[in-house]
Amino acid sequence: MTWPPGRSDLKKIAISIASSAYSLSPPADIPVEEHAAWVEAAAAELLDGGRFLRFGLDELGKTRNFVHPVLLQAIVLLSYTGAHHVAHRQPAVFRKEVPLKCLALVCTVGLKKNGNSKSYSKFTSKEYESVYHSMLALLNDVMKDPYHGPKLVQQLREWAKIGWVEASKLDGVDMSKHHHLHVQLD
Repeated sequence: MTWPPGRSDLKKIAISIASSAYSLSPPADIPVEEHAAWVEAAAAELLDGGRFLRFGLDELGKTRNFVHPVLLQAIVLLSYTGAHHVAHRQPAVFRKEVPLKCLALVCTVGLKKNGNSKSYSKFTSKEYESVYHSMLALLNDVMKDPYHGPKLVQQLREWAKIGWVEASKLDGVDMSKHHHLHVQLD
């Protein structure tokens, strides 16, 4: 597997946004000497069963898998606005929807421990490849589901639009000013 050129960036991005996005800062009433244990317990709860991947329920009361806002933040920062501008290298792919492999990669970074509860020190394919393949398999399961699959495709397309808008802002182009333009396809 070829990992993206920004793999260390991906890990930094994930770490920088995870703390606030997942509320991993201890409350003020927790003594300083217990902060590390509190954060570890909160992170373990998020990792349990992949809770960090889900974000509430949809309008029918069904679980929203792989749609947590932190995943969107990481995808936009890494693929659309980050130093490597991965989306600019493959605009035909990233303009339409966020590739499933990209989402799998971002989700993989969320799992910073292996099965023995040891933290991986580096973001390398040797350390993370099995987690990545597991994540990709879970995403493929979702895609095959008659209800959740189309919901995920819709979400990936929405995220691509968001990513392009953010990337355009960096490029000095404000695409939001042109929403009044339409084509008539009869």
